[in-house]
Amino acid sequence: MIFEFRQHLQKYTAADDGDGAGRSFTLKQALAELKPNRKEAGIILRDSEIEIAWQTDQGTPMSERYPFLVDSSTPPAKSFVGMMPFTCIHHDEDINPRSIADLEPMIEEFYNGNPQLQPSLATLTIKGNEGKAPILVFDGQHKAAAQLYARRD
Repeated sequence: MIFEFRQHLQKYTAADDGDGAGRSFTLKQALAELKPNRKEAGIILRDSEIEIAWQTDQGTPMSERYPFLVDSSTPPAKSFVGMMPFTCIHHDEDINPRSIADLEPMIEEFYNGNPQLQPSLATLTIKGNEGKAPILVFDGQHKAAAQLYARRD
């Protein structure tokens, strides 16, 4: 796990875009290396819940339903808490382009069975009551990447 992370980190940070500065290594690149066949999640909205559908790496269809948490602001915002598989997770580099170059200690923590309790935060946007959308992680990308390298889906 650590060796593989170091290889990926070297591959991306050593790359030169012509300006001599190299590039950063983000959750986007880690996902591309370890879960290259990700897709958008299928989404069905109901009055009080959301259903997220995806396919496993083996092609098996899966879905989970999660109750909405509704913020009474104007306009009201709906959110939910759920476990999402890496097959439908993407990195939102626009909101948070932060590098994960300092990930080794967290990979070790996850591997040793000491996961961090703070969840990652993500957004998704769909029009209408159903469709497909990428689940875009914008906070907690270090924890998501550490789980990815520790092979925890």
